[in-house]
Amino acid sequence: MQDPITLSNQIVRAYNAADFDRLRTLMHPELDFAHVNRGFSFSTSKELIGVLELFAAQLMPDRKMSEPERVVAREDTAVRVARWGGTAQADIPGFGSAGDKVELTLCSIMRFDAQGLLVEWKDYG
Repeated sequence: MQDPITLSNQIVRAYNAADFDRLRTLMHPELDFAHVNRGFSFSTSKELIGVLELFAAQLMPDRKMSEPERVVAREDTAVRVARWGGTAQADIPGFGSAGDKVELTLCSIMRFDAQGLLVEWKDYG
């Protein structure tokens, strides 16, 4: 398996570029995702990518994850602390109202399988 930091960087680059075809190749179909304190979760990469596409196209087209402030890895898991934000184009429950500049510090835990596919992604923040 590749280094989990390298793999997590690939996820973030594809996310920031809104390259959802690339994201699909980096994620296992049965993905355990949760934005823990924002109250939503998904059990498939298809569900998650659908929401990410909605954010990129309509809700927050300028959303980005920053370079990590910290990133550590152990075995198959990377833990990243980075800023995430953008401008809400509509009311987004748990994030902000239309026109708000949203900025959060996230701790993202990303776990990969032996083939290097993302199998778990938990965001806190």
